[in-house]
Amino acid sequence: TMTYQQHYERLSPLLEEHQLDEAIELCERGLRAIPETDYHKVLNVQLNEVNPSFAEWINDFHARVNARMPVRSIYAELNGFTINPDLWFVDLFAFDNYHGLAHLDWTGDWQDGNATADESFGIEGFEQVQEQFTRDLDAQSERTQQEGEARTFCEFLVVLRVQQLFQRTVERLETNCPWKHIPFIVTAHDWELVYETKA
Repeated sequence: TMTYQQHYERLSPLLEEHQLDEAIELCERGLRAIPETDYHKVLNVQLNEVNPSFAEWINDFHARVNARMPVRSIYAELNGFTINPDLWFVDLFAFDNYHGLAHLDWTGDWQDGNATADESFGIEGFEQVQEQFTRDLDAQSERTQQEGEARTFCEFLVVLRVQQLFQRTVERLETNCPWKHIPFIVTAHDWELVYETKA
């Protein structure tokens, strides 16, 4: 069984090289090697095909904050999805600086008004996976080792798919879009798996 740390160590170098699709494929292959569980439903999810309003949401946020300060980077965070299976959403935090991925402490230093506080973006497409995560919270019974492994792959795929949603959205923007070349630093709450978009 691979630990979370081993997953991180295997996937992080791929994300640093912007090989997001390869990272997803690696996790999907690992999940397919495990006998079918409800966690396997994550394999059917393609977020980038789900919601055209995603780019509009980012656009509105960028326009609002950029009127106040020059936006040089945006930190994007999926909520604590494993413990809040009923609602999965993303928040944005804008900065007039950028200090790279080595130490992300700087992303905690955001000003009121430069985040999406009351206007988070609800992620749609994972409903069947969310149902399984809800059952997990309710269940008293232990998972089998195979179910545990499947769930871990599934969790990583949720985060990777959200990162891919940002990457594909940025790639498809018109060249003159004002936020096309701003780095989005995408992760999930309390996760170390971080991806920076590249236009």
